[in-house]
Amino acid sequence: NILELNKEQFEQWLKGEDIEINTSMKDFVIVKHNSDYVGCGKIKNNLLMNYVPKARRLVVVNN
Repeated sequence: NILELNKEQFEQWLKGEDIEINTSMKDFVIVKHNSDYVGCGKIKNNLLMNYVPKARRLVVVNN
């Protein structure tokens, strides 16, 4: 199963957040944004759980 994220969801994904998503897919999925495959996750109860390792997540610093 391949799940494509929109821009907002993709930004959440890069920050390491889990994403609420409305889909009939279950279990493990490959996560895609535009033409890039960006990782994998697990869908449970309409929640895409982020499986990106902490070392590869985007860090956001507010000034």
